[in-house]
Order: sequence, then structure tokens, then C-alpha cells
Amino acid sequence: MGATRSDGRVTTSSEISPMKSQLKKIGKKFFNPFGNQKTDYTEKLSEIAHFANEAKNGRYYPLGDGLILTTIYTGQIIAVDPSDLSLAPHLILKGEWEKELTQRCEAIVSKMKNPVIFDVGANFGWYGLTLSRFSSHSTVHFFEANPEIANLLSKTVLVNALPLRSQINNLAVSDQSGQVLCLEVPRLHKGSSSICGFNLDLSKYYEAKDDFSSFEVTSTSLDDYCQLNSVPAIDFMKIDVEGAEEKVIVGAENTIRQSGNLAIMLEWNIGRYTNKMLTILKCFDFCAAFNRDGSWTDLSEELRLAGDIAAFERITSSKLNTSKNHYDLFFGKKSLS
Repeated sequence: MGATRSDGRVTTSSEISPMKSQLKKIGKKFFNPFGNQKTDYTEKLSEIAHFANEAKNGRYYPLGDGLILTTIYTGQIIAVDPSDLSLAPHLILKGEWEKELTQRCEAIVSKMKNPVIFDVGANFGWYGLTLSRFSSHSTVHFFEANPEIANLLSKTVLVNALPLRSQINNLAVSDQSGQVLCLEVPRLHKGSSSICGFNLDLSKYYEAKDDFSSFEVTSTSLDDYCQLNSVPAIDFMKIDVEGAEEKVIVGAENTIRQSGNLAIMLEWNIGRYTNKMLTILKCFDFCAAFNRDGSWTDLSEELRLAGDIAAFERITSSKLNTSKNHYDLFFGKKSLS
């Protein structure tokens, strides 16, 4: 049977063979500059796809109130607030975000059967959305404290046909449930909203304290949430909550210990955690991260041998060859490679 062309006409089988021949000629011409050198064609084709993705982006559909829908590299659609300058421009103009981290998360989740995914500090829902596509029976639980962004998440879920296997929670994830907390939201960097305050001078990012919004938001611990929603175990969890990561981990201790397949990607903020955090994380057999040069670096032995949180942070920063005050660490009950 033939294929339908862009002009509506069906391509016959007699036409397909010459088309394949022409594609081979194009491919040969494209790769010819590499001569007889051994070429990683997969990498080159990925590069082509990357540029094709950039070419199609910049397109958007207005939702009203200044909000828009835009496409990302997976072909999925995401709702964003273009007034945000931290994440929205990357999604609108490139269709990508945190490419290496996303690819590593995809590699982990793609091996899981019908995973339960928690996106904690979801922002526009990038990780929950992109990881949802590997199984039509996966479930995604989004946690976003900012009510305005939680409203955007509902649009993303609807347009990608995910309502039956996702749940949006306008809650602050913490170590206790039922607290009423104050969420501070920078005007230009909505994804940096925090219930813990800020440990840097945001005026350097053109943010004036008077321009912040604030919301009262109710807290939940993940242990309480999982019990209430009959979630026996989590398979993958992304945690990025601007300094409140220890509260998330402490409030999820029972679930973490019971989840035999669990992998976590955690934004690590130097100097903000206690030994309680380390004690819980030691239940993971594997730890890894990208170093300063972008190489995947095994930190499992460092996690196992660390006597306290300060020692773990010191040796981790040294091995990753970074002086940054934050980076992303992966923890796994199973191998992360």
C-alpha cells in the first residue's frame, strides 16, 4: 500500500523504490565529508533531528491571558507563561530543556515497565510530560506549589491526553502534611519559587523583592500522599524544590525504603542539608552525576563511605570538578548506567 503525500496523493509502490534511492544519495552526500573515517551515524542523525526541532519551534498557540501552548522535541505540547525567563524561552524557541539530564532520565525510565513517576517541583511539567511517553500505562503525579503554574499544568495534561493517568497537585511537598506555608515567586523566574527563602542575591538576575508574588500553599509529605492515594511504590522521582529537598526526602522516607525500583534525580544545594538526609539516601546502592566536562561520573562509593553530609558534599564536588553551589545527583536502587 502506498503512502499519502503532503499534496494528498497516494505514493505508489513503484515510486517508493526511486525515493529510497534518492534518500540514499542524499545521505551519502551529507556524510561524504567524513570520507572513510568511522562515523557515528546515529549521532549525526540525532544532530539533524536537533536542528529540525529548532527549525519547527518558535510556533505557539495563544491560550489567552498571555499564556501559550508550544511544541517540544518529543512532539508533545506544553503550556507555558512566556513572561517567565528561566524556562519558557527555551521551550518556545528550542523545544528543549536540560538536554543531558533529560536524556539520562529517559534512559532510566524507558527501561521501566509501567512506571509510577513523581515530578516534585514540576514547574511547567517538563520531566513528567517527557517521561510519560515511554509507556501508555505509566502514571504521573505532578506537584507544583504555585497555583498559577498548576493551572498551566492542567492545560498540558489535557492537550496531551493524559488526564486518565496523571494527577496534578497544587501542594508544597514537605516533611509534614497540613501546614500552611508561604511560597515566594520571583516575577521573571517563576521556576525558582521557594518556601525556604533564597540564598543568593536575586537583584543580580534583575529581580526586585518588591516584584515578588506570594501565595499560601498547603503542605503534604509524600508518605501521607502515597498512603492516601494508594501508591505502594514510586519508580522514578524528580525533585527540584529550591532548597527544600531534605524536607521532601524526610517526608518520603518510608516510601523510598519500600520502593525497590526507585531512581531519583535530585537538585543538590550545597550546605542546606543535615545528616538525616544522608542517612536516608544511603539506602540507595548507586549514585552518579555529570561532572564539569559533561562525563557521567559514578559516585556510589562516595555515597557508601561518607561519614557525614559535609564529607559527602566535599568529595562529590571534588570528583565532579565543580565549585558550583548546586548540581544534579542521581540515586538508584538499581544501576544507573
